[in-house]
Amino acid sequence: GSPIFNSSGLIVGTLTGGTSACDVDGAGPGTGPDQPDIYGKVYYHWDQNGSTSAEQLRPWLDPNNNGVTQLSGMYCGSNPPVANFTADQTTVVVGSQVNFTDLSTNAPTSWSWSFNGGTPTSSSTQNPSVTYNTLGDYDVSLTVSNAYGSDTETKNLYIHVVDQLTTCDTLNYPLAGTPTIYASSGGGYVSGNNDYGDLAKANYFSQPSGYDEISSAYFWFYTATNSGSTQNVNFKIWADNSGTVGNVLANKYVALSDIVSDVSSNYITHVIFDTPVAITGPFYVGIELPQSAGDTLALVSNKDGDTNPGTAWEQWSDNSWYPFSSSSAWGINLALAIFPVVCPSGTGNSILTTETNDYLGIFPNPNNGHFDVTYISNNVEEFTLNLISIDGRIIYSEKITKTSPLFRKDFDFRKYPKGIYSLQIISNNGIFNSKLVIQ
Repeated sequence: GSPIFNSSGLIVGTLTGGTSACDVDGAGPGTGPDQPDIYGKVYYHWDQNGSTSAEQLRPWLDPNNNGVTQLSGMYCGSNPPVANFTADQTTVVVGSQVNFTDLSTNAPTSWSWSFNGGTPTSSSTQNPSVTYNTLGDYDVSLTVSNAYGSDTETKNLYIHVVDQLTTCDTLNYPLAGTPTIYASSGGGYVSGNNDYGDLAKANYFSQPSGYDEISSAYFWFYTATNSGSTQNVNFKIWADNSGTVGNVLANKYVALSDIVSDVSSNYITHVIFDTPVAITGPFYVGIELPQSAGDTLALVSNKDGDTNPGTAWEQWSDNSWYPFSSSSAWGINLALAIFPVVCPSGTGNSILTTETNDYLGIFPNPNNGHFDVTYISNNVEEFTLNLISIDGRIIYSEKITKTSPLFRKDFDFRKYPKGIYSLQIISNNGIFNSKLVIQ
């Protein structure tokens, strides 16, 4: 009931004794607005009022029975929102639609979007869709408000509209919301091996406009162990079958020990499919989980509600597939940290020459200037890496010596202006260029 405070702001009494005097009808003789309400001391409500925790304060305020004599309260207050958003694709062909998702925090109640170069040019819906009909690079701005204030997030040169796609794009990156790992109540992980004996985990993707091949995919694992007998892990792409996981489109086996090494080195595992995988509609990308005792994999996910509706799926021990959001499964809406690289037909795998089979990959792309470069070549020991501006100037150059066929390194170019660049590799196998977008 209503509290009474002492001079230090602590509650020393609570309304007791039945119905408030403000309620006349049915409250008994002598009640009414001109009659006093009856307050009791806190000690009575502490552990003497009734016989259950629903009627007493101690089970809630001192659950461990530590004998506390006073507790300081906390004023939570209310905060203005913090604006943030993402788009399902950032490089599109003229005439394509882009779907935007609000990621703002602190409970905004209104949204004001601005889409330079888009149709419509503005929107007040939370998650709008916009069509881009003109070539160029365009800013997107979102202002969110609630009763306590407002905030604006602007992403400069965020949407790239091209006449024909000549570069690949990375889906689902960055992972919306907060990277998270959920434990299964009986042991193991919601997003990996667990006590239910799940066979596979996957993420659903709609086919982005202008892209019809999957060249590779990145997988962010939270944990990986290999003390059992599993040698290789099967990474898969499945077709969609009327809203559920369908036929297998591609497989790629990767040594479990390599995944363990990636996790130990804080790397995201990059899986390159042997040939580009053609897609004609929605698809799923995921892994078959190791089933040998002592071998464990678990993917990072975001938090429940960060991706809504959720896109994560799992295959049970009876081979049936269920979305994580199903009440039969976990009942949560999220996405797994799986990032497929999709390409226009013919660009495949970013293999820059079929004669030497060299591979140059950038992840993520577009990015904020901080990205990972993968260069694979079996007969190159030394090469030069250049960053070239849109006007043709070499603004960064580094000579690199490889000690194995695989070269992989994180680069931080956040000091350079946002825009479109070319990342160039010069080796005895040739000169290779890949478009790089910093935004």
